[in-house]
Amino acid sequence: MSIPTIASGSNEVIKRSELTKTIFDLLKSTVLLGRGVAPPEGGWPNGTPGSGAFVPYTVLKTGAATTPGPSQPERLGRYRTSWMVAYAVTFHGKNESSVDEYADTVRDQILALPREVSLDGVDWTVQQVQIARMGATERDDSTSPAHWRLTDDVSLHLSRVRTT
Repeated sequence: MSIPTIASGSNEVIKRSELTKTIFDLLKSTVLLGRGVAPPEGGWPNGTPGSGAFVPYTVLKTGAATTPGPSQPERLGRYRTSWMVAYAVTFHGKNESSVDEYADTVRDQILALPREVSLDGVDWTVQQVQIARMGATERDDSTSPAHWRLTDDVSLHLSRVRTT
């Protein structure tokens, strides 16, 4: 069985793993960040709850990526493609007020992501970064003493850069 090829003029599939790596690399320079899991340096020192100062951290997880399909034909019959790429961003802090403050700081950095990105040689414009839902603060009793967390739903709307 042969794998079908994408015909000329059809959607450009976004390289989501490359996009996630780009976002991760940009945020990790200023935020203690894990990709899908907690970073080893986050939380309680040496993994011992209640020992020392809690180090706030963030976890970035991919969500669904959707496209409305080709929208406007470009010159030469190529279609402009857009994608909505969703992420769950979970913030962890020692107490309710600190996790809220920490989340506000990281949200500012998410909203300031670059508006142009090249993924596997294809140029994309980030049309919009949207925080669709700011999560409720929740007590996490998986450690003793407990810590607090909240999860935001973040989406990026990207369009392929038009070619001439």
